[in-house]
Amino acid sequence: MGARSLFPSRLSACSHALFGILKADDHVLIGDSVYGPVRIFADQVLARLRGKVEYFYPTQPSDLLAKVGPNT
Repeated sequence: MGARSLFPSRLSACSHALFGILKADDHVLIGDSVYGPVRIFADQVLARLRGKVEYFYPTQPSDLLAKVGPNT
């Protein structure tokens, strides 16, 4: 079984996961129905780190595929 972590909030868990994998200038696609505070975090914090954030409609796979790029 893998390592486990405990976080004080859903936002803390999500932001920790994003910071663990993203680098400056990365492009991240997030489902449009994401937990509200994660959307705010992505729009404000990731943008300051030169990350490009886009949202896709989870019910439309073609929307997701159309937005995937080389640095996604």
